[in-house]
Amino acid sequence: MMKLFKRRSSDLHGIANLKLQTVASFLGFKGQSHNSLEDARMTARVYEAFLDSDESKILLNVKSSLNSNPFWWFRFITVV
Repeated sequence: MMKLFKRRSSDLHGIANLKLQTVASFLGFKGQSHNSLEDARMTARVYEAFLDSDESKILLNVKSSLNSNPFWWFRFITVV
């Protein structure tokens, strides 16, 4: 199971605070706050959105750390 990165309001550009209703609205999710079932649904959707975002960040970091030289594997060829 992947662990999420820590969040600050500055991570979501233009958001006022990190209250559930505010974050859910910012991400485009609608629901009635202070209703336990709706709060649980919004929390799950926000978690999934953050998880997708974090996975994308990790993949971008992995991709940028890969060698961009298309002939990198030539150094592993040995002549017999």
